Amino acid sequence: MSMRLRKHQAEFLKVCTDIRLDRAIKKVIVSATPGGGKSLIPVIAAAKLLPAVADKLCWIVPRLALQEQGERAFMDPFFREELGHSHQLRASSNEQNPGRGCSGYVTTYQAVSQQPQLHAQEFTKNRYILVLDEPHHVESEGVWHQALGPLVERAALVVLMSGTFERSSGNRIAFMPYSETGDGAEPDLFDGPDTRVIEYSRADALRDKAIIPMHFQYIDGRARWIGRDGQEHEIESLAEAGRESNAAIFTALHTDYAYQLLSSCVDHWTHYREFNPRSKMLVVAPSINKAKDYAEKLIEMGVPCEVATSDEAQKAERAIKKFKRHDNDKNDVLVTVAMAYEGLDVPAISHIACLTHIRSRPWIEQMVARACRVDGPAGDYESLYGYVFCPDDPLLHHCINKIQDDQHPFLKIKGEGQFEPTERAPSVPGEERMMALESEATRSRGRDLGELSGLDYEENQMYLTFMKENGLGGSPVQLKQQVAAMKDSGAVVEELQDALTPREQEQYLRKQIENYCRRYQSRKNLEHGFLSKAIVREFQKSRRDMTKIELVRTMAWLNKYYPV
Repeated sequence: MSMRLRKHQAEFLKVCTDIRLDRAIKKVIVSATPGGGKSLIPVIAAAKLLPAVADKLCWIVPRLALQEQGERAFMDPFFREELGHSHQLRASSNEQNPGRGCSGYVTTYQAVSQQPQLHAQEFTKNRYILVLDEPHHVESEGVWHQALGPLVERAALVVLMSGTFERSSGNRIAFMPYSETGDGAEPDLFDGPDTRVIEYSRADALRDKAIIPMHFQYIDGRARWIGRDGQEHEIESLAEAGRESNAAIFTALHTDYAYQLLSSCVDHWTHYREFNPRSKMLVVAPSINKAKDYAEKLIEMGVPCEVATSDEAQKAERAIKKFKRHDNDKNDVLVTVAMAYEGLDVPAISHIACLTHIRSRPWIEQMVARACRVDGPAGDYESLYGYVFCPDDPLLHHCINKIQDDQHPFLKIKGEGQFEPTERAPSVPGEERMMALESEATRSRGRDLGELSGLDYEENQMYLTFMKENGLGGSPVQLKQQVAAMKDSGAVVEELQDALTPREQEQYLRKQIENYCRRYQSRKNLEHGFLSKAIVREFQKSRRDMTKIELVRTMAWLNKYYPV
């Protein structure tokens, strides 16, 4: 096999070999960060374990969109050739003989719960590998748990795979092993006598270039409302709202602040499309009514968009199909509510306007993952970035901090609401008795996911302005790091800038670039002039013809693509 598998895929392939040698392994748990590529796991299972270990494979998913994706995963000609398989799965609801001549079937949890006996009988007739996709949807002792129980008992092998082994409600996930800790019961992600555990973190995926880096723009603001007590309340900063955060967020999402955040995201997205014309933008609203309201605002801004919400399922399906297209019938902006989740797989999404009231870490992680896919036709991996524009409130910071904490990805966040989002659920208990008066976006700060430090409000504005004025892509945090590298290499010495004439500054920068090129070429054993040729190819001019700004951009480019 010539293809390069990702870490979790390669480990699962090895586990399949172990299973063929030793049938003692009955369960495999695959914890793979959203966007990391777990859909190949069932294909590997079928390719390596059918018919030796089982006769067929059943793949159960939480959504119809994922059902179609599962069916197509087995049809991919590249993997059919590389894995040497000819298996097909059939998308099935509750028909007799669900596989119909195929190597198994893909169905949904909802379908199994409606006719559990039909599926149980199928598992009696044939030996099955059972793949439970995103099993965090299956609550322990719940209706789905009861329906799936006979299938799990009869399966030759059970594979549980998810990017989020957590239910914020505090209830356990069915069929998952747990251990008691000082903080309560937590998923037991350790190998057992009949269990193998495979983990693929966000850091692993970034190393494999399976997902792209993420940048967050946190928009702060002020808000004023009449509370349930009939009194007027006001905060000057969402970031410092404290106990009134929920009410302040509700007010912000229902008044001018939301439109200003939306406008900021649109402005950045429009600028980014100069570098990546394939780029698409996702707007996540707090309710169906607000989704339609935001769509009207976008149209007023001159931004065509479509709305996809659960109250109009057929219209939503058409809107999502247009959102996935890149031809004349395409749509580049989608406004939705709870559909910004598993199954919305559009790699071209680069920007998310996060205007949801949900503050559940698993849900926020799945939403953010919509913008971390690698869109191959968009250009080099190094040029791709995902951007999230969101409220600057402590609850959201808490969720995002948990996302990047790969050391403890399964700790329950105390005090969160239900994991399953409900489009009509109030964001604040008793919000129907609140009256949002006004709000305003005031400032913003930035942070790249995975970076320990970000930009404060003043720094963020300075770098954003510089990038816009000089046509720079990437994130402001990334630019700050490049500038720091330039300072470390001696390319920029602030104390001298005021004392040097413009011509002297140009000469100074050219000299630093020359020194940098020589140092890089020497360390890499490259011929003299290698980087000079690369600079001319990239910028279509030599250093001697560049302005000061172009020289600064050249140094930043060298630090990014040719780090010493």
